[in-house]
Amino acid sequence: MFKLLFIAYPFLELYIVVKFIDHYSFSDFFFLTLSSGILGLIIMSLQGRATLAALQKSLAGGQFPKSEILHRALIMLGGLLIFFPGIVNDVFGIFLILPGFRHLIAIFLKLKLSSAALRGSAKIFNSGFYAYSSGSVRSDPSVERDATVIDVTPTEIIHTKKIE
Repeated sequence: MFKLLFIAYPFLELYIVVKFIDHYSFSDFFFLTLSSGILGLIIMSLQGRATLAALQKSLAGGQFPKSEILHRALIMLGGLLIFFPGIVNDVFGIFLILPGFRHLIAIFLKLKLSSAALRGSAKIFNSGFYAYSSGSVRSDPSVERDATVIDVTPTEIIHTKKIE
């Protein structure tokens, strides 16, 4: 299904761009692409890195993201789609920004994530290591493992010379 989407998408985008240029002009398409790129950049900068950090933190903790974080991430994804050139990207990006469609997509994502977690096929990575993997033995914190414990006793540091 996804392979067909990745094959058909560029042809659909190219077909719509050609039809747009035939109906209007190339300069209209150029200014549409330029203005949508600027708009997408503004939307992404308004959402900021805090959204991505909060999303990564909740996923790394093995929790589903809160509704507010998920909505902000969807708005940021919509801004990213609007930033990339193409009319189909702009339409999908606008759908992600509009509240009604965004709520439907958020509900769909929550259902998909919860069903994947119940099946045991959801894996979330954090810096190359498993943070949560419902289908793996490594994710079970109650499993005992052999380990070597190193005793580290703190030493007292005494400053005899005053630094000015």
